Amino acid sequence: MNDVCERTSVVGGRVILAYILLPHRNAFENGGGLYMTSVCCMILTYNRKELLSQCLTAVASQTHPCDRIIVVNNASVDDTEEFLEREWGDRVEILTLSRNIGAAGGYAMGIRAGYQSGAELLWVMDDDVIPDAEALEKLMDARRFLQAQQEPFPYLCSVIRTSNGLMTNTTGIDLRFNEIWDYNWPKYLDRSIVPINRATFCATLLPRETLRDYGTLISEMFIWGDDVEYTLRASKAAPGYLVGESKALHLRKIEGDLSIFNETDPVRIGYHYFRVRNGLFIARTFHSRQEFFAEVRLNLKRTLHLLAKGQLHKAQIMARGIWAGLFYAPKPQSADKPFGKDDPVDFEAFNARYRERRLKYVKSVSSPSFNDNVRERVARPL
Repeated sequence: MNDVCERTSVVGGRVILAYILLPHRNAFENGGGLYMTSVCCMILTYNRKELLSQCLTAVASQTHPCDRIIVVNNASVDDTEEFLEREWGDRVEILTLSRNIGAAGGYAMGIRAGYQSGAELLWVMDDDVIPDAEALEKLMDARRFLQAQQEPFPYLCSVIRTSNGLMTNTTGIDLRFNEIWDYNWPKYLDRSIVPINRATFCATLLPRETLRDYGTLISEMFIWGDDVEYTLRASKAAPGYLVGESKALHLRKIEGDLSIFNETDPVRIGYHYFRVRNGLFIARTFHSRQEFFAEVRLNLKRTLHLLAKGQLHKAQIMARGIWAGLFYAPKPQSADKPFGKDDPVDFEAFNARYRERRLKYVKSVSSPSFNDNVRERVARPL
């Protein structure tokens, strides 16, 4: 996996010599210059090293290999970091946070780290997502096809199933009209590519332009709905796409509906505050007024049902979430926001540790466009 291969190319009358750390197929000629489209996989983990091991094995086995793998360790209290250093230390970049800041905060940190260390494409997922061997290759094939069609896209995502074959993390079909005022979504159905307006971060591919234009997930959302909000926001100008031939499993800890009625874990019961608050924020921001009030009524009905069953603590959590969701208005964060003392990570140390490894990806003796576009990003001084 770490073998260095040599590639020569004649571009604009010059001979380009590049040394590539992984057996890339993502080097291509474009408009008179040689460009690298680097794929950085970012995995968010917390106290699940067994699942993380499966996820990493699947990512490392992709037919289209990743150039980099960043594992965001969201302050795990088991020996996740030791496991990563021991088993994967020469193949992954470990970004360990000093405190757990929720899934939204962890993804925000990972996006900023990936963006500021030069990632061209960020492939994001939880540690319980197991992509098929061809999942990334199919996403990259779809990317090339959509680029050839001059279709802008903020993200591409895979079809997700549970371990027993049920559909999960289902995306929302984009219902924009075409020039003759008919639905446009079947346009690329023969290629198993469907436009969507929302997704979750289960093997989702984010171009650098999306990170530049839409920043990171909203850290304050903490958990539940943060990735849906991000993809809804990013889909305003153009839809994302579901790639039918790209597939992954989501090995969720709890199968079935994430219902507060069935929840017994005290910590996860408390998380339902965020689920209600964030859901109302999303409905108020992206949906119609009628849909927003329907969401309020549904949550009020659930709260009353919990009261009727004598589950006062759960009812209080629901009520607090409803009240907060009426006014909650967080702001997104820029992907290039400098890391500072308030962030739970030493980005300078992280970047310094892995900068030399990134430099091995590409060594160029010519072509300023190639050198400036790629090498400067992976070796950018702090």
